[in-house]
Amino acid sequence: MLALLAAALPGRTAVGAPACGRAAAVKAGRWFASAPPLAAYSETHRTAFGATQSLHAAGVDPADPRVVVVTDGDHVVRSDDGGCTWREVWRLPERGAADAPGRDVAEITSVDVARVAGRSRVLLAVTATGWGWSTGRTYVVRSDDGRTGWTVAGDPAAFAGAFDTSQGAWRPVVHSGAGGVAYAAVPSPLGTVTYARSADGGRTWAAPVPDVAAPTSMTGFTVSPFDANDLWEWGGSRSKTSGELTRLRHSTDGGKTWQPVDPWSGFGTTRPDWYTLDVAWPRSGVPARLLVLGGGNVEYGSAPPVLSWSGDGGRTFQQVVPPFRTSLLHAAVTHTSRGDAIVAVPTGESYRIAYRGGPPRAADWRALPGFPVQPTAEWTLLGHDLARASTGSPSVVAVRTWRRVVLLTVAP
Repeated sequence: MLALLAAALPGRTAVGAPACGRAAAVKAGRWFASAPPLAAYSETHRTAFGATQSLHAAGVDPADPRVVVVTDGDHVVRSDDGGCTWREVWRLPERGAADAPGRDVAEITSVDVARVAGRSRVLLAVTATGWGWSTGRTYVVRSDDGRTGWTVAGDPAAFAGAFDTSQGAWRPVVHSGAGGVAYAAVPSPLGTVTYARSADGGRTWAAPVPDVAAPTSMTGFTVSPFDANDLWEWGGSRSKTSGELTRLRHSTDGGKTWQPVDPWSGFGTTRPDWYTLDVAWPRSGVPARLLVLGGGNVEYGSAPPVLSWSGDGGRTFQQVVPPFRTSLLHAAVTHTSRGDAIVAVPTGESYRIAYRGGPPRAADWRALPGFPVQPTAEWTLLGHDLARASTGSPSVVAVRTWRRVVLLTVAP
């Protein structure tokens, strides 16, 4: 572990009304929208990336749904009361050192919150080249309590891959798994996706082995909460060696080897567009439940929404048409601890899809309160990592939009 980057910042607390609106909103079954206060970008950041601020990533403590952590790529702000008030807990240093990122050329791209020893441990993925403008490396920044002690973690060699600008931009992502294991999806020296692994909660990291057959980019990945070797990754459409890929792959050995998975084999060559999916492990010892959201582009096509569902860990898939025609192509999706899916779509509808061990039927779709969306003002391309949920009972679902975090409490 490297030297301390910066002490915790006192920051500002957003003082809300005497009685926070969240309690009333949850009781009434409505979404509660919260806008975290964000400090202005530095001059160097504005020059490199522009002045328009947006939320780049968000995380929820799986055991304490009151704890929500978000970032705009430069600052990290935290709420301990479910979005009523916010406090800045860290920001990128003004200038980076040889072994640390700086806000002149870096951006925070991913937030992971895990419950460890009664505290909200936070891992941040930071890319030294923003959204992939030039070659560079990834950093992981760690805080044991999500408030103080922010340090650059691990051996720099574990994150020394050079981004290949000819392959398109993607964001490094960090996630925690079972038993204190964590993974960071980073660019390899070959310009492909690779995974650094930590066995001690992000303190030290093993350098990954680059794979020339791996995708040149990805959208996201997830790790089983019961088996840290069980990983799913999606979004990678091309490799440097084999051309087009299925965009979904599975590893059972901690990312050392991967098997391609095709969620749309029944469609032949006329496959739906899709960007995201939800992977849930309802309990230990059972295969993962996968829900792939597909359909036509609402601007350029009229294909109906469709789901590809698997209850046996991706060995087989069944296609299901939902009981409406609203596009699912850019939907945000997450799940409760029992495997029910929570889906929010760009037009403002939201649904809960009950998990009953089989493909969802029309009766398994239950409409939730309308999502407070402003499509022309804040709704961006949705998909992976825009929705998170706590694992307790009840669960709190958090969906981030352009400038807000929108929360809803749901039964287990």
